[in-house]
Amino acid sequence: MHQTTAHEPVFTGERKKELEQILERYETRRAGLLPALWMVQHARGWISDEAMAEVADVLGLTPAYVKGVVTFYTMYHQHPVGEHFIQVCTTTCCNVVGAEDVVQAFLEQTGCGELGATSPDGKYTVIEVECLGGGAGKRGPWATRISPIPRKRSSSASTSAIPTPAPTMGG
Repeated sequence: MHQTTAHEPVFTGERKKELEQILERYETRRAGLLPALWMVQHARGWISDEAMAEVADVLGLTPAYVKGVVTFYTMYHQHPVGEHFIQVCTTTCCNVVGAEDVVQAFLEQTGCGELGATSPDGKYTVIEVECLGGGAGKRGPWATRISPIPRKRSSSASTSAIPTPAPTMGG
């Protein structure tokens, strides 16, 4: 769906050697799945279905098993995301202290418009997550900005901070 060009294998050359060194630490190749997925995401910025199939092939797993792991964890991106990846906790504790207002402020100030969408300039993606472990309370809801997303970027890419929306965020 999001793939617009032919898939270029991730695990070639030095990256393949690096993965093999990582896999030596584990009793089974399957145990190296999370590090392999991180390597793909670091190289591409997200993990396409084609990349999941490549990981499955390299580790001797089924593509369905790999996809199950990718879809379980919110840390893996299944589509291209902005340079600044913003996560806002919207669990009950954070909602009670204004998480929805924080989400709306981020969506408006970044230009994303809706959760999961990337801003027109490609700089921001805002998502809601279940818990970031910050403990809401009187500090307000918890939000994180993972920035920049590891990927190949041009030297002109901006890493400026996003404007802080009200109400204040935890942390």
